[in-house]
Amino acid sequence: MKRRFRNSSRQIGRLGLRTLLVSATIGTLAFIAISLFLIHFFRNEDGKAIGDPMVITDSRIIADSSTLYRGSTLQLLSGIKISAKGSSNKLSVTSFTFSNQFDAATANRLIKNIRLWSTASSDQFSPSRQVGNTLPQLSQSTFTFDLNHSLQQGENFFWLTADIEPETNIDSDFIQITCIATKIGTLSYDPIPPSRRLVHKLLKNKPYYSTGNGDILDLKGWNSKRDGAGESLLSFSNPNATFHIQPGHIMTNRLSGCLPTLIVERNGVLQSTSAIKSDLLEVQPGGIFFQLERVVDPSNPKILCLKNGSQFVNQQSGYLPGKEKRFAKQSVVILKDFSSQTFSQSVTWGNVIIDNDNMESVDVKNGLQKILGDLEIRKTGNKATIYTTTTDSIFIGGNLQMTGGNLAIGGKDGVANLIIGEQLNLRSGSLSDRTPENKNAGNLHVIAGSLVQIKDGDLLLEGNQSQILFIRSGICNWKQGESNVILPDVIISPGTTLNVIGEKFGMIAKDKELVVLKDGQLKLNEAVLFGMGNFRLEPHGTIATSNAAGINSDGWFGAIQTAKRHFSSHSVYIYDGNSNLQETGIFYTVPQPNTVKDLVIAKQSHTAVVKMMQSFHINGRFIQKSGSVNKNSFHLTTNLARTEN
Repeated sequence: MKRRFRNSSRQIGRLGLRTLLVSATIGTLAFIAISLFLIHFFRNEDGKAIGDPMVITDSRIIADSSTLYRGSTLQLLSGIKISAKGSSNKLSVTSFTFSNQFDAATANRLIKNIRLWSTASSDQFSPSRQVGNTLPQLSQSTFTFDLNHSLQQGENFFWLTADIEPETNIDSDFIQITCIATKIGTLSYDPIPPSRRLVHKLLKNKPYYSTGNGDILDLKGWNSKRDGAGESLLSFSNPNATFHIQPGHIMTNRLSGCLPTLIVERNGVLQSTSAIKSDLLEVQPGGIFFQLERVVDPSNPKILCLKNGSQFVNQQSGYLPGKEKRFAKQSVVILKDFSSQTFSQSVTWGNVIIDNDNMESVDVKNGLQKILGDLEIRKTGNKATIYTTTTDSIFIGGNLQMTGGNLAIGGKDGVANLIIGEQLNLRSGSLSDRTPENKNAGNLHVIAGSLVQIKDGDLLLEGNQSQILFIRSGICNWKQGESNVILPDVIISPGTTLNVIGEKFGMIAKDKELVVLKDGQLKLNEAVLFGMGNFRLEPHGTIATSNAAGINSDGWFGAIQTAKRHFSSHSVYIYDGNSNLQETGIFYTVPQPNTVKDLVIAKQSHTAVVKMMQSFHINGRFIQKSGSVNKNSFHLTTNLARTEN
């Protein structure tokens, strides 16, 4: 019994030991599995969290001291700029708090319909996107907008507006309403105040409002109340009177109307067939002003002011109205008709649209020197051209977009400059340096922005000193369709990457060359550079190609097909793209033959092969990001002891 018990005890002991070992093994495996899961889970979560979380780098008040009119709507009072960095875990503005200098009773009588607006990354106010609710009136010295507005990476702009009541008996010359706190998420920020006080001068004007469609000189067409229930206008002799064309009303000017201040409000329209003899003609956001008949004296009105979001449609070939022209960056001037007189004054434009069916060629001289927004050319008439032979710069802060017409800029006795801040979009029409005045092409330097896109139009630059300069830091894209492109000298500056999208990239004219300077990069992808001109890769420049035939010094195949080709032995050569088999090509480098600074293999597929067609010595680095190299019996040597992967 004891033995059986002892044996049983041994058996139980053995079973217990086995059970413990199995249990321990299972527990260990489970622990490892759970640990791996937790490590993977938290690694992913940490990766998301620390990838690029958004943080606030700046919150400041934008200074604006524009004059305010009693009885006006949507008057800009204050602006706030919030700068954010990071693209993950985006933050939201939850509230803005403002303060004003008035007591509650005065504020209630003077300020109504307070609104908050967002213009995203645009630093120009236009009432297009309201955020938060409208406050019908102010009941205390501080007020708050509660909202949940997501921020984007970069700059975010917000604007405060209000309607100013026509209370002339309130003894106040200024309005000051300022943001004092911004709450983002759960944190509150004190905006940085501007360097000067944010104070608006409040005029003691007497407002009158249009009562419907009519002529601006009709006394019955104006009333002291917006609803027409106030006093009718007795005369236009009051110098403090302001006349407001209300939303939905179309007013005309036939007999050289003389009004001190004429304001075209949002969705209001002014049509003029004569001179407007006013001290100020102001077109507010959403308002439209048509000039229908020829202007022979540009001194009227004294000031023509176009606010952001307003339009001025010029349908006459005389001068532009206005002795002084104040065109905001996001205002729009549409030139349906014009002549050399139209461009005879120095004007800083907002956005300009040229849209004329029946014009003759016009020399704009210096009339388009500075455009803060976009220049859009739709039509310039049958075979007519907008042109200039001056050697001054034409600055376009936004885009140059052509959907038709002809634009010619060519310095006659020097070099003219066309500076494009953002994009050149040539969908139709032509841009050239050959003006109607000259048999020979003039000279034009085109300073490109972030994109050159030529869809169906012609880009013809043939002047002896004409150039396209890529000097903007970062990437500039080139996209070309079935179009006629003759390239002058093309310069890719340090810090600039010219990225060619598609298979086409102009034609380098004879005796012209494309030059990649030190620290510049030409990324051709599948495109081919061809022509009777030259190509030159300077020391420490970079060329990248996806062409299956690679880079060659001789023959009409491969990525570079120009009359002469110069490749530096101190430059970087990149082979990329999605071809499974790509040849390096055979190219001669100077001053050291068969030598490169860096050689980079960056194929899209790990199984892709770059086949050597010559031996290489690498003075710098051999970087093999993706894809393999078939030496093809050639030698690949490097000064470095290891290869970077």
